[in-house]
Amino acid sequence: MPSDSMITLSPSDTGDRCGFIPTQANPDPLALVRELMARDGHGDFLETQAWLDSAYLCPLHLPGSDAYQLTTASAVRPLIIEGAFARVPVQYVVIGASSYEVPDSVTRAHGVMEGFRPLLAEVETDTVLLVRTIYGWRIVQPSPPERLDARTALGTRNYWAGARAAIEQAIARAPALRP
Repeated sequence: MPSDSMITLSPSDTGDRCGFIPTQANPDPLALVRELMARDGHGDFLETQAWLDSAYLCPLHLPGSDAYQLTTASAVRPLIIEGAFARVPVQYVVIGASSYEVPDSVTRAHGVMEGFRPLLAEVETDTVLLVRTIYGWRIVQPSPPERLDARTALGTRNYWAGARAAIEQAIARAPALRP
């Protein structure tokens, strides 16, 4: 039953341009953000994922990703609910950025490799904005954070040798995230 703490939204409200999926999902906003962070840390955003379609309010607006940040830690901070909206601050220790590099004729046999640009490790905070619909909670923003856990990345991504060494050094120097 709709109330001032819930919005009524259907595919006809958003049209084909949004891709809203009217299925019951995500009854707990904090659990939704925690799952988003876990999937983000594993790099799920690097490929099409059906889960994102029921997690986001407008999944057709989600961008593709050619670049991402590498992190060593993340934490969900306390949830703030105001009517039909919720805000969840999320903190990350970011150590650098990675992107795909198209091979030249010498490296073509290795396929697409990934580079790494180290940054001064720092704590960054994003706020995930959610809305409660009659179908459950949906993420409004940000688009998938595109932050991959650095240790996971070393085990799953195809980095140049120099990039791999730089990532390992950045992990060793990264600060801890305060509780």
